[in-house]
Amino acid sequence: MSKKKKLKQLQEETRIDELFQGLNENSPKRTKANTFQREIDHPKEILKQQEKEHPKEEAKEQVKKELERVRKETKKKRYKSNFLALFLLFITMVLETCYLGYNIIYMAEEKNQLFLIINSALLLIVTSSFGLGMFLKKDKGKRFVNVVTSLLFVTLITFNILVATNIVKLPTKSVVLDFRNQKVIEAIKWANNHHINLTTKYEYSDEFETNTIMKQSVEPDTLTSKVDSMEIVVSDGPNYELEVEIPDMIGWNIDDVVEVIKKNKLNNVNIDYEFQEEIDRDEEYEQDKSGTMKRNDELNLKFSLGREEDLKPVPLEDLTGMEEFDATLWLKRNGIDYEITYEYSDSVEKGKVIKTDPKKGTVIDQKETTVKLTISKGKKIEAPDFTKMSLEEIEEWANENRIKINYSSEYSSDVKAGNVIRASVKKGDSVDEGDTIYIVTSKGALKMIDYNDDEVDKIRAFANEHDLGFVLNEEFSDTIEKGKIIRVDKKPGQSLNQSETITVVVSLGKKNTVPNFIGMTRKEAENACDENHLSCTFNYAYSTREKNTVINQNKTAGSEVTEGTNVVLTISNGERPTSSDPNPSDPSGGNDNNNNNNGNNSNNPEPDPEPVCDRNKTVRVYINPTIGDASATARNLDSRIHWNIVYVSRADYPESASIGMVIASDVAKYDGKDLNMCDTYTIHIFNS
Repeated sequence: MSKKKKLKQLQEETRIDELFQGLNENSPKRTKANTFQREIDHPKEILKQQEKEHPKEEAKEQVKKELERVRKETKKKRYKSNFLALFLLFITMVLETCYLGYNIIYMAEEKNQLFLIINSALLLIVTSSFGLGMFLKKDKGKRFVNVVTSLLFVTLITFNILVATNIVKLPTKSVVLDFRNQKVIEAIKWANNHHINLTTKYEYSDEFETNTIMKQSVEPDTLTSKVDSMEIVVSDGPNYELEVEIPDMIGWNIDDVVEVIKKNKLNNVNIDYEFQEEIDRDEEYEQDKSGTMKRNDELNLKFSLGREEDLKPVPLEDLTGMEEFDATLWLKRNGIDYEITYEYSDSVEKGKVIKTDPKKGTVIDQKETTVKLTISKGKKIEAPDFTKMSLEEIEEWANENRIKINYSSEYSSDVKAGNVIRASVKKGDSVDEGDTIYIVTSKGALKMIDYNDDEVDKIRAFANEHDLGFVLNEEFSDTIEKGKIIRVDKKPGQSLNQSETITVVVSLGKKNTVPNFIGMTRKEAENACDENHLSCTFNYAYSTREKNTVINQNKTAGSEVTEGTNVVLTISNGERPTSSDPNPSDPSGGNDNNNNNNGNNSNNPEPDPEPVCDRNKTVRVYINPTIGDASATARNLDSRIHWNIVYVSRADYPESASIGMVIASDVAKYDGKDLNMCDTYTIHIFNS
């Protein structure tokens, strides 16, 4: 037995002796055994009973056994408790690790991803610190780890509070804002700052104030890195062309009728009052239309003033600031005649009363007094120079003067992004409240797009979209595959002017020279085609030239063409048979010829004299001139088509053109058209 075990056993026996002695003598020493007392929770009565029945040694041994039993049970319970705690700790840490990984990988589209990562990392650290404390056995180490864990937990809570209250502002990813119910200028400034193409669409609305944003095509909180363009829908106020249902209101009181008028936003209603002996005052007795009508359709209504003798003088109400409709209606209801004049006003909105004559409170005798109303035309407005104003200044001016602004944007290499290029009115022009001014802002310089070597159509579409010129040239190349781009004169990201032309050079593939097929037999011609990587088509025709030899080729010998170019070869069938020949359908000359061939036609087969060209085959052709080089333009023509090239002088044609260009009528006739591969087409190219 090792010294360590002997020492431990001796300590154990000493503790048992002390426990036993304390229990028997009921002395103060029992306080030293309080630890054992709590662990075994053994009643004193049992020990006293055992002492009476057994000697002291036996009682001591019994206490030892009882203590061992309690210790084993305590250890077993503690093991179960520790296992459950460790298992839950393990599950917690796995979940927190997964949460951290999820925030790093899958929350990239969240604007507050950094906060989520830091928060989940702190939570994992707190849990790890807590778990470390469970494995330490020394009290000093446990106390230290517990303090650290508490500090970490406080840090986690504090971090969340600081972020939630915006005391600490972590960097967030740029997202699309919610522009609904905001002025257009807010969206424009944001779009320009984030280089997003913003388009504005105006729609009528009864709910939204004029010139406020109702909808946006991109949902708020979408990452701006995923947005290239956005459309906003702006309120243009009520639609007065909208059809509404108006009831027959005869017999209604004026207040109820006015409610219908305003609810349906009718803006062309004429109300008249007349004395009526039989009809109550303010009751409608005539209406010229009802049912379906437009808001701006004229509607004429008549109401009763009651009996003339019942009309009494009335004090004039304060009509200033009232809408013209409401002010004149009050005068009509009280049988008061009025006159209207219109004036500009810097303080009173358009369409509202500036002043009355006489003033409010004056008692009006309807038979003697006519009230004069002065209605505001709004401010007298002169248009500023919008090209020298910022968008904020324009919007402020528009709001102050109650002018509607319709914004659009376009690329400009001369005007900085966000600045005004032009406006629909010039400086000093008169405008009225409620008018719409159209303003074009700059999106900055147009940049050349990125492209791959097989994306000619993408470049062409880009040029067409932005009204740029586009020229496609072709060159032979031993290294670039046919149809692939060799070079473009504009680099990706290069600034472009609206008047610029993009020139793309495309590979024709490897250069091949057309041999001279004239005089060759068909077999020799086929071999020559294969050797020169050409595609040959054979036709047959009667000719005085040697039979079964090539008499014509549609590509000039020595001309340079691309691999796979189709060359049409015509082979002689000999002379055309005369009517006296015994078998005119046989171009070989009848029986005599057969006899000369010893009756064996298989040794010298006669081909069909009809052309073998398939007239159902067509090719879509594009004319791609090379400015300054007529020969290059001719080479650029589609080699699958038979061309009759005619070179002409610019002096012979009234149109303005450069050398190398094709006359306009031929471009209209052939460019983008499907041409038959069997026919020959004449094309005119300027060479001088």
